[in-house]
Amino acid sequence: MMISPQGFLENYKDKSYKELLPVRDELQAAILFFEEHKDDPVEAFVCPSPEVVYQCNLTYLAKLCELMAEKYNQEYVWGNQEKNYRHYLFKIRGFLEWKCPQYNSFLLSSIEERNAGRAFSTSDHIKGLVHSLLTAQTKWRLIEPHLPEIDKLFFDYDVDKIKKASAEHFYNGLFALKCGNISTKAQMEALHYNITVFEKIASEYGSVDAFVTSAPAHEIVRRFSKAGSPYKLRMLGDALVWEYLRNLGIDGAKPDTHLRRFLGKDRMGTGSSGFASADEVTKQVNDLSEETGLTKREVDNLIWSFCADGFGEVCTASPHCNICVIRENCNNF
Repeated sequence: MMISPQGFLENYKDKSYKELLPVRDELQAAILFFEEHKDDPVEAFVCPSPEVVYQCNLTYLAKLCELMAEKYNQEYVWGNQEKNYRHYLFKIRGFLEWKCPQYNSFLLSSIEERNAGRAFSTSDHIKGLVHSLLTAQTKWRLIEPHLPEIDKLFFDYDVDKIKKASAEHFYNGLFALKCGNISTKAQMEALHYNITVFEKIASEYGSVDAFVTSAPAHEIVRRFSKAGSPYKLRMLGDALVWEYLRNLGIDGAKPDTHLRRFLGKDRMGTGSSGFASADEVTKQVNDLSEETGLTKREVDNLIWSFCADGFGEVCTASPHCNICVIRENCNNF
């Protein structure tokens, strides 16, 4: 008598990944044997029939492979860290590792570089600023392939050369690369002014880098984004300032549409509405970072990549719940 797939798994749920390997091999051997000999004459009636055994073995193998995948991740990817193993962010990471690359993994290395003591130059800050502006009102997958050309357009962020060039040089160049957006012209017209803000900061603090590390990140965001601040950067609100700072290795999350929707009350978050506020995103990302041990940038990266067009494309405006690996955790499930 054949047992149910769930009953079959019960026999092996406490086995290690390595202990499951011979079980898998035995099932595969039985399946292959039937497929090679299914047309051979049968001398006697057998119950259950070879066909039934074959179908059961296929089901057992499918369930066993799911268990093996969990065991492998638990033992070799997450190191048996049970809290992390159960957290939905690690399910997202596993999905993304299978389906697609994550967004801007180089930003994670910039955090590591800053933690290792790297000081970022004014040119680095201008590059981070420009790259943040490019994320506005467009899809990053359309921008990323052109980054080397964009860097050349901006003279590899040579400050003196940028100051001598006209705004027209930059916005025409971006549109020629099909990397412009509805705000590009105004952004480039504000670039020279924003560089003067950086120069003012450098004269007061010694460097732009000293300024951005002189207070908590959320306070620096406020100084750069709020009207009336002497350090207000033109054409940058909270979200783009966060993007700029993260380009320079400052750990934090950009409260863009993807994160605000994902962390709203209708999806995975505790926001007060369908779209979490910027402050609610910041608090929830901080909490998720504490829960998982991931940096805030990593939390942001996983959520953004899970949602964004050209990347995970799961928790989009019209969510694809049928392929969602965390739907059982969703407030709307």
